[in-house]
Amino acid sequence: MGVHPETFRRLVANINEFALISIRALPGVRSRGLERTQPRKVPMGLELTPIGEKTLLLIREARKVVRCYAHRLPAASFGHWLAE
Repeated sequence: MGVHPETFRRLVANINEFALISIRALPGVRSRGLERTQPRKVPMGLELTPIGEKTLLLIREARKVVRCYAHRLPAASFGHWLAE
């Protein structure tokens, strides 16, 4: 994804704090470690929870409203909500 590991870890922790995602080990994948001195690595999967899906839908609806009324909003608001 091109995201720094610590940045990704913080993002996942912040999103998880609001119960928007669930985190679990991927089924059928074994943990691996190259040597005994290295920690074991367990591939993890992220999935939106029902609350996360509803929140994402709400945000998408808010974007639609912003697009409809963009001509009435300050440029900073418009740019914040519609930045890709």
